[in-house]
Amino acid sequence: MTIKSELREEIREKYNLNIDDYCPKNDEDAWLMYPKLNYVYNKMFICEFQNLSYAPMPILPDKYPVIIKPIINLMGMGINSIKVNNDEEFKKQYNNNHFWCEFLQGDHNSWDFVITKGKIQYICCFNGYIDNNKFGTFKYWSLLKNVKLPKILNKFINKNFKNFTGCINIETIDNKMIECHLRMGDIDQLPKDNLRIILLNYLGKIENVKAEIEKLQIIDDLYLFPIWQTIQSYHNLKNIYDYLKKVWENELIKDDNIIMYYFDEVKHAYPNKFKRWFLFSIKNFDQGIIIKNRIQNDIINKFL
Repeated sequence: MTIKSELREEIREKYNLNIDDYCPKNDEDAWLMYPKLNYVYNKMFICEFQNLSYAPMPILPDKYPVIIKPIINLMGMGINSIKVNNDEEFKKQYNNNHFWCEFLQGDHNSWDFVITKGKIQYICCFNGYIDNNKFGTFKYWSLLKNVKLPKILNKFINKNFKNFTGCINIETIDNKMIECHLRMGDIDQLPKDNLRIILLNYLGKIENVKAEIEKLQIIDDLYLFPIWQTIQSYHNLKNIYDYLKKVWENELIKDDNIIMYYFDEVKHAYPNKFKRWFLFSIKNFDQGIIIKNRIQNDIINKFL
């Protein structure tokens, strides 16, 4: 049983409530749970809010490179995103009914906000280290400490979430927003005591989230490691998923170094041909690299 499952049962026993009725597990849940806020999933709205260059297809950009991607993506993982470098490449995408926006370079951060009635109570930010050999993927994520909140994020939250209680996740590149999610991002990889407070905020059971979190032990280091596999046409995804659950989940549970983990379902979206099977969090970077390499090498050897 994962820590999230344990907390789900704990809340059910104590409050006779199902946290899943209040806390969306993914963007599909969030879309249905917060219909009045669905507009924040529109990436053209995100661009417009901060004056980034963008347009729907097939309007030509003024300069390159640009990124073509879905206007709304509830499946995540940068699915169907394409980098385009010139007019010739762009014209090959004329039948693409997405949109383009200017190509951003710089630190790629994932920001999680715990909000109570429109007020930011807690901020958690991870920096992503891109794998340049696999477009759309990350080698790992590292928790940032004493991070300064970009003004555009504070403005965006104050304008659009005045009465909101729950969590939102915003991804940025070079402190410019690229997408917003009405659910937790990587904050669900925090230790159990932190996650309990965050979940109880959804239920209105915590009077002062900020004060309660400040009572907890400071998290000095935390790393998130995704497990990837290059998918070939002959691969049976269900067989691979079943193998990983059977062989590696017990290893993750028994390893005291691992704080949290979760598996992506077989049907979960993945960028290009690179499938992320699961993600785990750990405090020691070197141990995380060793575990990541062991699992990914095992997948390669088992499923050529």
